[in-house]
Amino acid sequence: MKKCLIAVLLLAAPLLAQSPASDQTEIALQTAGCGPSQVTFDASSDKNQHPLAQPEAGKAVVYVINLAYQTMKVALDGAWVGADRGFSYSYFSADPGDHRLCVSQQGDHKQGSATSFAAISGKAYYFQLSFKASTGWDLKPIDPAKGTFLIASAAFSTSHVPK
Repeated sequence: MKKCLIAVLLLAAPLLAQSPASDQTEIALQTAGCGPSQVTFDASSDKNQHPLAQPEAGKAVVYVINLAYQTMKVALDGAWVGADRGFSYSYFSADPGDHRLCVSQQGDHKQGSATSFAAISGKAYYFQLSFKASTGWDLKPIDPAKGTFLIASAAFSTSHVPK
């Protein structure tokens, strides 16, 4: 009987050590660069503003241009930096080095996309987010000329975490 109990405990130990599926999802999303799924933003946009940022000293500037009609949260290296409303853009600073950029649909954290990039101090990086029915969310780096062209017609988005 003792041997049977020991065998059951040994076989059950790996199952007890595993995280629930939701924890595993959170770990995978954070590894992709997303922030915690429970964070939400109030986002607004102004179609009359189209500011361009100068990189802060020793940093790069990153633009995310959301060409979909959904509010999307934006994260860098596992921390949310804001949200973009549909057909809008925002920007933020990034330290030089390797980064993971994530966008996630507010309200459905599993809907989105992620990519990696290496930032260089003083440079600007432009990423376009779009939705294609055949492939889903697509976040890709784009040429700076195309990025500034898209900014000219996109609304400027600002966001904050509600109190």
